[in-house]
Amino acid sequence: MKSNSLPQQDNGHPMYHLTRNQQAVLDVLHQQPHPLSAQELYGMMRQQQAIGLATVYRALETLKLHGLIRSRTRTMGNRYTVQSSPISII
Repeated sequence: MKSNSLPQQDNGHPMYHLTRNQQAVLDVLHQQPHPLSAQELYGMMRQQQAIGLATVYRALETLKLHGLIRSRTRTMGNRYTVQSSPISII
């Protein structure tokens, strides 16, 4: 299931391309009602596909840089959630 969360250009095409793993991370985050840690996300994704923890961290960092997700620092580490209104990249 693909999310339609990428900012669109005037022609309707996404402003940037996500890799398969980045899209998978974003899809799982979209399905969650509460923020997840990278380890929780990794555990959920491992049930669906072969993916490494480092890949999850890289995907989270890229999605955060694109403004598609946000992280909150808690006492037990960062928790990630989908950004409610994505930031456009020019």
